[in-house]
Amino acid sequence: MISSVYEEQQARVARIYREAAADYDQIGPAFYAANGARLVARVGVVAGEIVLDAGCGRGACLFPVAEAVMPGGRVVGVDLSPEMVGLTRADAERRGLAGVTVEVGDAQAPDFPAGTFDVVVSGFVLRLLPDPAAALRSYARLLKPGGRFGATIYASTFGPEWEPVRGALESFMAPATTRPPAVELDPAGRLAELMAEAGFGQVDVADEPFDIWLDGPDEWWRYMWASGYRGMMDRIPADRREEARRVVCEAAEVLRAADGRLLLPQTVRYARGVQNGS
Repeated sequence: MISSVYEEQQARVARIYREAAADYDQIGPAFYAANGARLVARVGVVAGEIVLDAGCGRGACLFPVAEAVMPGGRVVGVDLSPEMVGLTRADAERRGLAGVTVEVGDAQAPDFPAGTFDVVVSGFVLRLLPDPAAALRSYARLLKPGGRFGATIYASTFGPEWEPVRGALESFMAPATTRPPAVELDPAGRLAELMAEAGFGQVDVADEPFDIWLDGPDEWWRYMWASGYRGMMDRIPADRREEARRVVCEAAEVLRAADGRLLLPQTVRYARGVQNGS
């Protein structure tokens, strides 16, 4: 029996991403893969390093890390969803990537000895965790002295022009059943403070826009189920999902650009820091 809020939230996240695993980041533009590559470049992963990808999903950070650490390095990805792990492990084998390990694990508290890694990365995971501050402390512990940490989170989603669509979508949603994270990650300065408190120096947090272009409302609807938005979509009762799709896609029709596509504007927050140990 689930006995704590932490375990309940873990179970819900595991279920959602188990259901999303096959299509995750496979519909529309590869948003997570593009931002994973950007994050790896910002952190400056180099050949020979040992890297942890906390909450590796379908490999958005894992795969660019694997390429960056060769020759001589290795990367370990952990994810709560066995389905994500299985698919990502198979993808790594198909790509012929050496030095890659993917295993089921808790992204908030990865089970490795202190000082194991040169770099820890985490792509769009911190907001999913019950206690992001505890996760940051875990990552600092797992790093070697002077090791680097990098993360991405959503800074903003949907633009103001999407508010009518979002309102229509939320009208179909059941109330949230999980508690928000134990600490807030907004504004950008708050995340920087949490990183400093966790033991990181040279902290840099910056927001950058990232536009997602989709073919139209139907692709947008499918994208919402195959991305981090699935946690929100999961709140639509199963017997109302077809009605919701029809109503919400109709509301989104007015947002089509001249070429018929839809623009879903996002802002991505990039954070990086250096472990303060000596």
